[in-house]
Amino acid sequence: MAAETGSSCRENGDYDKALQNYGKALAIYKETARQDSVAEVLGKIGSVYVMKDEKDNAIRYFQEAASIFKETGQKLGEAMCLNNIGLTCIARLDPEIALNHFLNALAIFRELNSREDEAHQLGNIGSTYRDMGDKDRALEYYRESLAIFKETGHQMGEANELSNVGYILAVKGDHYGALRYFKEALQLYQALEATAQAEMTQKNINILLKRSI
Repeated sequence: MAAETGSSCRENGDYDKALQNYGKALAIYKETARQDSVAEVLGKIGSVYVMKDEKDNAIRYFQEAASIFKETGQKLGEAMCLNNIGLTCIARLDPEIALNHFLNALAIFRELNSREDEAHQLGNIGSTYRDMGDKDRALEYYRESLAIFKETGHQMGEANELSNVGYILAVKGDHYGALRYFKEALQLYQALEATAQAEMTQKNINILLKRSI
């Protein structure tokens, strides 16, 4: 009950009450040696600290959750926590540390044959390489992610990766290639009624068209 209340408070933006209730749930689960539930609540506490912009605390709880998931053989939970650590490290401007966690999560998702999770992780790795200035590696991972999203029929993921590939090609000076990918992304965003993404992609197309004149 306390865990459910904590989640409700988190969704309503009452983060302090969420932490209080998650803390109560955590104590109960530890007393009853329910390690799977302990790990789940630790991950939820980490997510609250992300929302509170307390990145170090978030990472600490995600790490503790990941360790328990690993000990209990719950690989999906472990991979999700590793991914969360990576995302928090990106927000903390630690791309090298983030990359290590993303790669470890990717290995688990591949082991589990979780294709869409694999595709999302490849995209995260691509973005990390992009932030680190390695455009070629970024492009490699974005394209691999794109191929999986196409295979699984995940159209939003496909559109996002088309846009990411377009961005890298534009930065590399391949404006015609970038336009092709941006236009494909735009068609998907419009079909999905993803207005904000469609508008941003159209702006990118307009910028490239002006440069091509």
